[in-house]
Amino acid sequence: MFTYRAVRALALGLFAMVAMGWMVSAPPVCLAALAGAAWALATAQTAGLSVLVIGSLTASLLGAIAGVWFFGQASTTTRLLAVVVSTITAGPWSVVLGFWLRARSFEKR
Repeated sequence: MFTYRAVRALALGLFAMVAMGWMVSAPPVCLAALAGAAWALATAQTAGLSVLVIGSLTASLLGAIAGVWFFGQASTTTRLLAVVVSTITAGPWSVVLGFWLRARSFEKR
């Protein structure tokens, strides 16, 4: 049951990230999702839950900042808004991805 809910949450999260990428800017959303997913993949099976959650959110924030810094061409206020929206959109998605990967690793045991 958890797997179904997690997959549904991940699919809806992808839809939300695509919508935010279309409304705000695609590079910060994409880099935030990639950075958060990379952290979730790296620490899902080895680290504690607090490291997974805080690290995924921090990686998403840093990915959004990198996306705005390297690919943004708008004003500073718009760039900051893109960082905030990208982190709010991609951060929880990467945390759910980490929880899902963690649950799958415990199912195999």
